[in-house]
Amino acid sequence: MLKRYYQVFGSVLIVTDAIGLIATWLLAYYLRFYTQIVPVTKGIPPFNRYMALTVPVVLLWIAIFSSNRLYRTNKIVRRTTELGRVLRAHFMATGAFVVLTWVITEYRFSRVVIGYFMVLAAAHLLLSRLVLRNSLRHLVRHGFKTRPVVVVGTGASALAAVDRMRRMPELGIQIKGFFSGRSEE
Repeated sequence: MLKRYYQVFGSVLIVTDAIGLIATWLLAYYLRFYTQIVPVTKGIPPFNRYMALTVPVVLLWIAIFSSNRLYRTNKIVRRTTELGRVLRAHFMATGAFVVLTWVITEYRFSRVVIGYFMVLAAAHLLLSRLVLRNSLRHLVRHGFKTRPVVVVGTGASALAAVDRMRRMPELGIQIKGFFSGRSEE
């Protein structure tokens, strides 16, 4: 039950991240060279140099996010924990991107574009996850894809599992009761 949820949710996150990374990369270029928030002193580079990096940017971020298990997890994690892991992976990907563009290509990409991208992409990655989780919570709250569950056991570990499930209502798990092999006296 949860495995399927994680697979679907992970696929949605990959698509959402890819679209958002492309959009924020191109927006960073636009903000840098066409809004002149920071004055352009060396001319406007050709758009195709930056456009050519959209696929490598997306692949690098998805690879680093996947290696940090942000698309596939077997654990129920809190939102704050997930957002912290997303930020950590995002900064790792940004660092790897800067190193790779410095080593692989002779052309030096604008540090301002990379800075804008880092901020815009972080905002997108965090907000998209919050929106997706809150949307799932809303759907579950209205009865979509809920599943009744009976917990086996009444010990501390069973109660801890129930507590974790209740903190993540987007899973759609409704605790209907407990089953214990002991007879109540």
